[in-house]
Amino acid sequence: MANSTPLQLLIQGGLGNQLLQWVLAKTLAARQQRELRIDSTLMRSWSRARRGLSQRQISPLLGPADNVWHHWLLARARRRLQPLDRSTLTDAQLLAAGSSEELLALTPDRLITHGTTPLLFGAPFQEVWQDVHRRLPRVRAQAGLGVHLRRGDYLDPASGFMALPLDYYRRAIQQIFEEMPQLERRILLFSDDPDWGQAHLSDSSWELQIASGTPEEDLASMTAMPALVISNSSLSAIAAHLGETFGALRLVICPDQWLSDPNRKALGDLRKPSWISLPIQP
Repeated sequence: MANSTPLQLLIQGGLGNQLLQWVLAKTLAARQQRELRIDSTLMRSWSRARRGLSQRQISPLLGPADNVWHHWLLARARRRLQPLDRSTLTDAQLLAAGSSEELLALTPDRLITHGTTPLLFGAPFQEVWQDVHRRLPRVRAQAGLGVHLRRGDYLDPASGFMALPLDYYRRAIQQIFEEMPQLERRILLFSDDPDWGQAHLSDSSWELQIASGTPEEDLASMTAMPALVISNSSLSAIAAHLGETFGALRLVICPDQWLSDPNRKALGDLRKPSWISLPIQP
């Protein structure tokens, strides 16, 4: 029986986080036969501006959204006063789910979560991921190797993440070329700090090119690569998942440590068993 109460998603974060939240919300709404409504209040919030954080836009991959600040102000206040409120799915509840089936059994009315759990790469969510793949911009099939280098806010220890050391990327590149000797020795670099990447990853052993598309175009290009070195970023993890599931991606190398504190029990680690996990320290 259809549920007449809409499922409401408070979208937040960059493209990677937005897609994870959207896949979760779309899957839950479809299973429960509910309308999905997206609210973008947090994307351009006053609090982000006050803290010096960049203002964001909802990705065109997700479609239109509302901006109903008063509704979410009350919802977030309720979440703080009632942390076990079953009507609001938060990061804490997401972390508590031990399987995709357990996650799909939840029946919240609101989602206020970053969605960063590897459970979302499981089989029950593949139909919506395929929809994401279909929505990506059409790009020319790429030869060579894709490398995603994330710095930006990862340079701030307060983020809970870390900018991976240069040596990780160089060892990962060498390993890819050793395991795929027929691969064209051309690297397409995707980064929020392309100048740093250009200065530190240029090498006579390969040709380095810098990607300069929109986040959606970069995601599509990474998905089309035959091999990929990813960072500890949701965007490159999603690219790797889409590429090996719906594209021609054959080899993925990821860091063996995702968060700045490896013992911290927190959301964010999106590694899949099918990827080669390379130590960030030699």
